[in-house]
Amino acid sequence: MRDCMAEPMVDAVSAHLVGEGREEEGDSFAIPSREFADFILQYIDEWARKKGDNDNTKTARDLFIVVAGINSTRKGVQSRVQESIDSLLRLLPDLRKQSEKTEAVVEALTTINEQMERAASSRKEEEESERDRNKRRRRHAAARALLFSVLLQPDQLTGPASIRILAIIREKVQQHIANMKEDLKREEEKIIRERRESGAADEFNGASYLLAMSKMYSEMSKAALPHLILMSNELDIDLFSLTGDDWKALFDMREMSYIHQSYTDALAMLKKCKEAIEDKKKDEESMAVRSTSGLRS
Repeated sequence: MRDCMAEPMVDAVSAHLVGEGREEEGDSFAIPSREFADFILQYIDEWARKKGDNDNTKTARDLFIVVAGINSTRKGVQSRVQESIDSLLRLLPDLRKQSEKTEAVVEALTTINEQMERAASSRKEEEESERDRNKRRRRHAAARALLFSVLLQPDQLTGPASIRILAIIREKVQQHIANMKEDLKREEEKIIRERRESGAADEFNGASYLLAMSKMYSEMSKAALPHLILMSNELDIDLFSLTGDDWKALFDMREMSYIHQSYTDALAMLKKCKEAIEDKKKDEESMAVRSTSGLRS
């Protein structure tokens, strides 16, 4: 940096106009030599070519040219500096967005690390019980899901971290995904076939169509459940902690957001049943779900 900030131009102009160099030349930080800065300017383009043609490389190249060349007195360098500044003005808004994406991932990572540290510090020295180990695994899986959810957000999906991690995760569970899609396709074809055989597909009926779609997503939810559980266990990520939009992005399937809603509704009903039983509620709905027939339904 000292080489880059050296100002030989001031010395040259001073020598021509007042016939003497700068008094600060004795200061160790006022180094007239620009050997390292000139080295950067000479080889930065070659470095950029080797790194590949992408926005991050272009930005780094332009930043180095500006820093190393802003005080240069060599002919043609200031033109390169000006071109790099113009390039940075175009690239910096996107670079700012990339920084914001990275910050979101870092915050999620920090949250996970803090949770893991708290869990480790609160863990007793003696051997954990099986129940405690299961609780810890569930907390860990939920924390990993939080981080994964950040990577699945629309503004993150084009980022380098999301692209790499998604590719790795999809590869690890690609057979499960393929099997799940096959089962979901089978359920969809089954509903279409039933509507065709009943004649409902020949004449549009709004109520009939909505009932068929409701039935289809209900059957799809049942078909997807074992695959989602297997994938959660294999990845050690609580996929059920993700949102419907997260599932849609992960599996690249529009239907997954509707399937997720089915699970959300089912879990809400189970929670209501649990509270009705534990609190022995007496309202009509609670009494219904507390009955044997209600629980069976």
